[in-house]
Amino acid sequence: MQIAAPQGSGDSAWLALRLALWPDVSEAEHLSGMVDALARGHYVRLAVTARGSAVGFVEASKRVDYVNGTSSSPVAFLEGLYVAPESRRKGVAVDGGQDPRDSGVERSVLIGFDEHRSVCSFFGFTVHP
Repeated sequence: MQIAAPQGSGDSAWLALRLALWPDVSEAEHLSGMVDALARGHYVRLAVTARGSAVGFVEASKRVDYVNGTSSSPVAFLEGLYVAPESRRKGVAVDGGQDPRDSGVERSVLIGFDEHRSVCSFFGFTVHP
């Protein structure tokens, strides 16, 4: 499993995963949202298998508007997280499905403490252990 940025705002794998997560949103709206996400500097990553299939994605943003449950601004906000059904319960959302002992493989930014630190650092927040 590798973690990769999408290939631009028209990335078909990213679009397919967004359509699976948010099926009530039209393809045109998704494409517009993808353009907007990249233009705003959102953190977007895809989980891609060794065969090149995207099986999950994460979108996170730095929100300066009010976010429920917070008392300060800005905050790192998880906009969307999705793992395809056939890839669930295999560690994709935890560590990209990688053996954590394999230090040569980039770890996922999907979920967990290390990943939270990466997302926060990406948006310029200071993260303390």
